[in-house]
Amino acid sequence: MHAGTLVLIDGDLASLVACAMAREQSALTDGPTPSPVLGLPFPALLDSDPLRHRAIRAQAQTYAIELAVPSSLDLGAVPERGERETLELIAAAYEAIRRA
Repeated sequence: MHAGTLVLIDGDLASLVACAMAREQSALTDGPTPSPVLGLPFPALLDSDPLRHRAIRAQAQTYAIELAVPSSLDLGAVPERGERETLELIAAAYEAIRRA
């Protein structure tokens, strides 16, 4: 049994393909209902680019993927981009575990 899929969505072509693949895998799982697909915007805090924000939402909506931002994520004091992204990925993994 497939428990579900976590997709990091940043609005680019690769994340669009990942959304399509995750939804297809979900539909192919055994059982009466498809396995869940959870999408996390990456960067998680939906940076200030409004076009990226719209693309993330459109991709999730197109494939009926629920978007969730980890509630425990506070990156205000983290100065380095790489460190912030690492913390976002760890938070995404824990969010997926919580929702499993």
